Parts: sequence; C-alpha cells; structure tokens
Amino acid sequence: MTKKPNRIGKLRVRIKGIDLGREYLNLAREDKKAADELIKLKCYRPAAYLIIQSMEKLLRYKIFSKVNGEKKYYRDKNKNHNITSGIDFLIEIIAFDDLTKQAIRKQLDENVLKGRMLRNLNNSLRYPQYSEKYNSFSVLELSRKDIEHLLQIHKALVNYLDTL
Repeated sequence: MTKKPNRIGKLRVRIKGIDLGREYLNLAREDKKAADELIKLKCYRPAAYLIIQSMEKLLRYKIFSKVNGEKKYYRDKNKNHNITSGIDFLIEIIAFDDLTKQAIRKQLDENVLKGRMLRNLNNSLRYPQYSEKYNSFSVLELSRKDIEHLLQIHKALVNYLDTL
C-alpha cells in the first residue's frame, strides 16, 4: 500500500530559470485581492496583515526582476521577511554608492512610508504583545482609517516601484 504524503497543497514543478520576480508579483496581487475582500467584511486586522504581505512581495518582485534568485547570495539575502529588510535589500540592489542609497531611503521614507514604522507590525497584527514597561499584554486593533493609511502606502509603493 502506497502511503500518501502528509502535506497540504501541491508544489508546482520546480523549474530552473523560473521568473521569480513574476512569481512574487502574482503572490502580491493575490494577497492584495484577499485583503480587499476582508476589508469589505470589516476584518481589518487580517486585511492589514495581507496588505503588508503584499508590500513585502512587491519589494521582492522588483528585486528579483533585477537579480538572479537562483544565486545563493540572493537567496540568503531574501530570508528575512519584513518591509524594512525588503527595502534594505532593494536599495542594495539598485544603488551603488552611499549618496544614492541615502536618497532612495529618504524618498521611500518620506514619499511612500510617510514616516510610519512598519518593522514590527507583522507580529503585532498576529499576536498579543507583552510590554515589560507596563507589565501587561496588549492586542493591536485597527480601524477603517488605519486600513486606508495602509492602502495609501501600498499604492505609493506600487507607484514608486514602477519608476525603478
């Protein structure tokens, strides 16, 4: 008797030379589409999580449209999954001197992220957070206004990446 694999889903055939950038773009669009549906249901926290996931994948789309993801260096650089590490990785790929790196970081911070800190938002959206300072747990709640801010950031990121 043949034992079936104990996994969920089916891996697509692994192909050398896959367009990794395009794969990330498709995944980003899928995440955004799901977020839009959750927003209609007023499920703002999971929608926000998917919007952030989409932004992370958009950054990787741009990165892997410029470099070969089959190279170990780029695979290793892609192990951290948050917007901040994605931005750092993108800047490393597209800027070759410190002045250009600083200018791109400033553009992204001022024109895309609008100064918002998104580094820990992934975890804050998914889990209660413990504060040593207040000796208590807290859960992040989001409103429609928060979602609108995230959607504006998402749109600004799409527009910025289109210029690169």
